Amino acid sequence: MSLFISYQPPTGDALFGEMGLSESYEQVIEAACKMWGHYLPADEQIAGRYLARQIERGGNLIWARLSESRFAELIRNGPPDELELQLQIDCIPTMNVDSRQATSSPSTLEIPPSIRTDGNNAMEHQPMDELGSFTNNARYVTPLTPSSSFREHRIEMLSPPTSSSGATHPPATTGSTSTARRSTIISPKSGGSALFDSGLKSSLSGWYIQALAQFKSAAQQYHEIGDARHEADCLVRLGVTRSHLKDFIFARSHFLAARSLYESLGDECLQEKFQCDRHLARIEEDTGNLQAAMLAYQELKSATKEKGLLTEYAWCSYYLGHLFNRMKRFDEARSNLKDAIDVSRTVGDIEIQALATEDTGYATECEGDLKLAVTFYRKALKLFKAQGKGKWVENESRVRRKIGFLVIAAMFTRTHKSK
Repeated sequence: MSLFISYQPPTGDALFGEMGLSESYEQVIEAACKMWGHYLPADEQIAGRYLARQIERGGNLIWARLSESRFAELIRNGPPDELELQLQIDCIPTMNVDSRQATSSPSTLEIPPSIRTDGNNAMEHQPMDELGSFTNNARYVTPLTPSSSFREHRIEMLSPPTSSSGATHPPATTGSTSTARRSTIISPKSGGSALFDSGLKSSLSGWYIQALAQFKSAAQQYHEIGDARHEADCLVRLGVTRSHLKDFIFARSHFLAARSLYESLGDECLQEKFQCDRHLARIEEDTGNLQAAMLAYQELKSATKEKGLLTEYAWCSYYLGHLFNRMKRFDEARSNLKDAIDVSRTVGDIEIQALATEDTGYATECEGDLKLAVTFYRKALKLFKAQGKGKWVENESRVRRKIGFLVIAAMFTRTHKSK
């Protein structure tokens, strides 16, 4: 069995090829790119790589991009000899303030509302693929690294850096690591730091294509002056941005490169190395390898506890709890989320506490206790409002929607029972 795939270069005729059958979206893209490497744009110009198939709409044949889950479903259930795919490449345009991407900002953590009535899921949230058509394979969406990621890799100066929410971030390492031991410290007005900060602003605004160019330029400048620490910070941001664009092949490559640089710097960057490992585990989750993601999170949780990196331990606990929610293993989810809440209180990280409280509400909701779920959601909302001070509007709005849905569901249940 084989797959037929085509690619239309920017100039010239379409290219056609045949390759072995695979359920891995990434492997098919990688094989196609290897086959037509000389015809593709340079890596630094590529914003995203996708697979598409022809479908009929309104009497016309159009190319519709496939989600990873839909691709795997077609390979498993459809006749591969009738499946023709097209490799599509998005390129980074010239930076323009009007090039804003129509996607949510990195701080958005959309968790599908459960809205259970009488023990049944009355409003199951479904994913969209191929022109917005719904499938029956609902995925529990795991968040990309939330707004804290914009302080996890901040360029370290003599004064403590602050996050986008205005909160001081705890030191990148534990113990007595001094600023003098780190690689070259760059003035905030220097080129690399200015580009990095511009990339953060673009990411927060959802301008991911623009952010890619800015982070890449910053990484190149740090590389040229031999500043491995800040080059690695830029590579991490490139990986996170690629993840937002669903280009997990490039994202993994950036995280691995950053991890290697952090390792070369020794224990002073141990927490950053663990953060790269967490991002890599997240890619496993996003690409459907839930078991591999679970094992990776569990190993990281154990390792960060052993090293005394409590903030990273709390993040691992939260991500693991979120994954168990997705896997509908709610007892394990609540146990890990409780760890995240307890430790985040100890270290004073309100963001982790709020997210873990929200996910605890989700687990409770899925098990049918709507009243208790609303209690957790209200606690999460209070934390988001107290910490964000108006800057976590998306988080607040999401939780408010959940509370509203559950209140309506409770009213519907009472009305139904009274009849």
